[in-house]
Amino acid sequence: MSDIQFAVPQKNTATAFSKTTINDWYQPNKFVEADSMIGSKLVHFVNFMQHDSLAKIINANGSVDQNSWLSIGRVLDPKDTMISYTANPQQRLSNYTSYTLDSIRFTYAYVRNSDSLTIGSSQKISVVDTLFISYFKGNSIQKYSFETTLNKYALVNWKGDSTRMPANYIKMDTILLTKNDSTGIANIGGGFENFYNLKSFVHKAPTGLNFISIGGKDTDNLIAYTLTFKSGIQTVIGNDTAVMICHKNPTTLPTGTRRTNYFGFYFAENKDLDTLPWNNPTYFNTSLLAPWWCAYTVSNDWYGYVSGNAYANEIFIDADFHLITSPNAAVIELPKDILVKNLYPNPVKIGEPLFINTNIKNLSEVTVDIYDITGKLVVSKKYVNVIGDIFQTTISGISTGMYFVKISANGISHTQKLSIID
Repeated sequence: MSDIQFAVPQKNTATAFSKTTINDWYQPNKFVEADSMIGSKLVHFVNFMQHDSLAKIINANGSVDQNSWLSIGRVLDPKDTMISYTANPQQRLSNYTSYTLDSIRFTYAYVRNSDSLTIGSSQKISVVDTLFISYFKGNSIQKYSFETTLNKYALVNWKGDSTRMPANYIKMDTILLTKNDSTGIANIGGGFENFYNLKSFVHKAPTGLNFISIGGKDTDNLIAYTLTFKSGIQTVIGNDTAVMICHKNPTTLPTGTRRTNYFGFYFAENKDLDTLPWNNPTYFNTSLLAPWWCAYTVSNDWYGYVSGNAYANEIFIDADFHLITSPNAAVIELPKDILVKNLYPNPVKIGEPLFINTNIKNLSEVTVDIYDITGKLVVSKKYVNVIGDIFQTTISGISTGMYFVKISANGISHTQKLSIID
């Protein structure tokens, strides 16, 4: 949905970490950016999930779509050779290293159009939406490769049928979402419901999600999790179908129109696949997507989850893994660093949002300083309680031209050129 904009996660809504034998965070998206020619070409988007694809999406011109995603997920191979080329090459595990999944993290948007349901003539009850997190390991994850390319991929089992839920998972967590978990929605640029705030969610994984290496065997060394959202508001009642997204002025909807809640995910996409092909011949780190056309029945030999690399444009979902390598591993706190990959759009227009692709692990104070070409400081802004992979600021009170933007957090800074235009 290219007309949608989004904002940085401003606070962590997740469970807090205690000191433990955590080794490190594994971020498959960062592997791609660190060791591939497509890293700087990835474009960032949000898209949305509904358990029932019949929920209406009303476009600005009044036309109606009903093609929401059903579920998403991520597979991790911690022995991926690409890890050796990242900023933390020590993360890569050998075939002889056992590990346990400790926690997961993902970036999300959660929109609550309705907080209550009316039962009977007047009784109201609070709406509770549900997020299902399913976990997979070892031989519950299948490995494949495309016949005509060098790409490898991995999938978890879900045969399209009426259940529309992943199958053969090791464990499942059920999270009840309430009004406090909502990320918010706004109207900008004359449009409607087209600006979504994001939050970063960190969740402790269930016990028992471990891989035991015996004699260097690595045939079952993968781990994965999926996210499936189900709204507490029924999508279809008789001939009445609830509206999910409305890019048309919602005040023009007929009186009594029901609105359903929905859940969004944040991802990066390679928009230049024709000129910047991406091959992953040695590992199985895969984004998993369940589009509506694969969630009910088999379609084009695909069912349930489809690898992000199976599309004309590759998709990399922002979902991370936190691993423990042994009971005696050293205690390491969550890293307090900032790593800026790029600024976009660049050039940016005065008064428009500027998105800064970062890697801020803990709640941090961030300073954004803008210097002109002579080195004079012209703008300085401070932001508190920032966390996540995307930080947003707005360019204002400054003339057009070439500038240098310095982003600082936790004693680390990064400077990059920025062109400002009318």
